[in-house]
Amino acid sequence: MRRAYESSAERTSTGQPTAGTIGSWIRPTDTIEVDKAKADKLKERAAELGMTVDEFLAAIASEKGAVRVDPGEIDELDRRWAQVEAGTGTVRNEEVVRWLETWRTPEFKPWREAARPEAGRMT
Repeated sequence: MRRAYESSAERTSTGQPTAGTIGSWIRPTDTIEVDKAKADKLKERAAELGMTVDEFLAAIASEKGAVRVDPGEIDELDRRWAQVEAGTGTVRNEEVVRWLETWRTPEFKPWREAARPEAGRMT
């Protein structure tokens, strides 16, 4: 991966460092080919996180396996989203924040008891 402090004059036409720029600070690299759309998305996501693509990919690779999701949980989320799209009442963010702020306090009540009728209830 190209470093910010390397100039284009220090690279060959194929993008490899010239013999004069190879020093102890260069780590061995490899090239992985992805289509342009994926490459652009990787660059965009890395930039959003304030990372280089190299750092972003390293972070992804360090994850411990794929995330496993119970299909029943996905079905439940789909069911709830269908209710929202159908116009079922939702809860304003301010109401949820107010409730979350009661956690670990004597004022805490389970959501179904704490939600005010005018705020709507999550089903």
